[in-house]
Amino acid sequence: MEPNLLFAAVLEEAGFSHAGLAARVNDAGRSRDITLRYDHASVLRWLRGQRPVDPVPEVLCEVFGRRLRRTVRPADIGLAGPRPRADDAAPGRMAALWQADGRGSERLLTLQPEWGPGALLPVWQWRRTEALTLGEDGDPRLPGAAREHYERMYRQVGGVATRLRVVSYLAAEVGPRLRDGEKGADGRLLSRSAGSLAALAGVCAYDSDLHGLAQRYFTQALRLSARAGDRELGAYAIGLMTQQALTLRHYSQALACTDAALDGDPRWLSPALATDLYAMRAKAYAAQGDAASARAAARAAQAMAALIGSRAEPAETDYVERGRVEALLAETFLGLGELWQARLHAERAAAADGHTRGRVHRLAVLARVRLRQGEPEEAAGLVAPMLAAGTGMESTRLRDRYRLLRRELGGYDAAISRSAVERIDEALRIPL
Repeated sequence: MEPNLLFAAVLEEAGFSHAGLAARVNDAGRSRDITLRYDHASVLRWLRGQRPVDPVPEVLCEVFGRRLRRTVRPADIGLAGPRPRADDAAPGRMAALWQADGRGSERLLTLQPEWGPGALLPVWQWRRTEALTLGEDGDPRLPGAAREHYERMYRQVGGVATRLRVVSYLAAEVGPRLRDGEKGADGRLLSRSAGSLAALAGVCAYDSDLHGLAQRYFTQALRLSARAGDRELGAYAIGLMTQQALTLRHYSQALACTDAALDGDPRWLSPALATDLYAMRAKAYAAQGDAASARAAARAAQAMAALIGSRAEPAETDYVERGRVEALLAETFLGLGELWQARLHAERAAAADGHTRGRVHRLAVLARVRLRQGEPEEAAGLVAPMLAAGTGMESTRLRDRYRLLRRELGGYDAAISRSAVERIDEALRIPL
């Protein structure tokens, strides 16, 4: 069962304890000549997703409505017939997810990601989105500046420290406006801004190893992009889904995501997004052992990279740096066992300017390539600058890089390799 986030949000707003709500429902039942014997455990089951039998949903609406002094319908508390998934496109459900995450819902923190046709359904639905023109001058209250602020924070300190700040902003500032249902151009602009922030919340959850929650946020971003009619924002969300699938080794899912984004009208796919999608596609094919397809996708990524800057790009795509693309291509050829090609791209990645966070990844890739080429001393020498670049960042993904490199360095007995392993161990002992 899915947690009933709408019910949780209204319960919190009403200020009832679990036992207090149960007692009021029992009292309201008696006024209808219905004997009810609910207790605090019953309310907990409703929060976890169990739907009470009729007419209890209507009784609950009566109790909540009396306390809140407004009409409450079964749909407002997630009890209108078969309850939709918590990541449905309804603004109220999106806002309920943000509120529950901000409260530290244990159910959300333990969600597992879904794979297969069900998880891909929102991607294929997105393909039918009609692209709309969004005006450049919008409502000054739109949260674009907040997104820029939190993205910079994420790059400086990592997703573990940033996630709840983004989620709190979504719950307090964006959710109420979405629920109000702004219309026309302002409504589309609000949906776009909300989608961009939801995507960032997903990135932070992904960086914190909360993969089920991250998937929910990426799906939200995709659906909000459809509401806004912004195909490029949707392609960005699909890129994030692709990255997550790669990380978790669901390569077929990663390829299906890139199929959806790349096999459409090229006019709405920016060069930076196309470059990133092709580069990730190459890595997925390499992981599956399909060398011909991996090389073809790598060539497409390089061709698209040459076009970056030839047209305006969405603000979200500034993560697509030369170093990132080169590192993805290095990992592609490393996966194919073509070490000299991997070395060429890894050295280009390490030499490229870019965000400090990305430098950790680029140096780790170069170190792995050098290890595979039988150069443990050169690889070990990259550990100190890699760890220095990651200082102050709370990121599970960066620690994944550290652990992988530590595992591969651990096979060498040279003094410099042992010293590098000790440095990594010291960094890993610092709790997130």
